[in-house]
Amino acid sequence: MEQLPFAELNDAWKQADKDETRAVADTWAKAAKRIEGVSRETLETSAAMYLAEKALLKKHGANGITINCLGDFMAGTFMLIRAWAFIN
Repeated sequence: MEQLPFAELNDAWKQADKDETRAVADTWAKAAKRIEGVSRETLETSAAMYLAEKALLKKHGANGITINCLGDFMAGTFMLIRAWAFIN
């Protein structure tokens, strides 16, 4: 097990390729029966986090990820988003 600073995930999220982010969001939107209460911006933000998490899994040779999202959210260092449901 390896513990990473949240800043590494945040940096990977900010660096996510914009075209790939839009493509992932498009794939999710096309596969959905319907989308309610989720803006396109939120969908793309979530897609960027999905890509960031996949990049860190690959970079660290890992096959799983957990995030102290509540602790980081309460500290103001993490924005809650919907990406985790899509990690394979």
